[in-house]
Amino acid sequence: MSRLIKLLTNKYLLVFVFAGIWIVFLDTYNLVAQYKVSNQIDQLEADITHYKQAIKEVDYERRILFQDAEELERYVREKYYFKRSNEDVFILTD
Repeated sequence: MSRLIKLLTNKYLLVFVFAGIWIVFLDTYNLVAQYKVSNQIDQLEADITHYKQAIKEVDYERRILFQDAEELERYVREKYYFKRSNEDVFILTD
């Protein structure tokens, strides 16, 4: 028992334990905050790859549409339901 009391009154051990608790739980940059920031970084990196892929697809579509007038007309008629004056448009949904 006296050995436990001596160990608990050791000033170096107390400072070390206090510093450890402070760093893990109480500091501004504690482990919980670091974990949240790490998850946020992972999510933002996933968003970056998603948006880069979307930009490539839109750029490809833009190049095709501006090169061919028939393709542009087909795209506008399908996407925005444009029609010629002598046509009827029927929209089917699932």
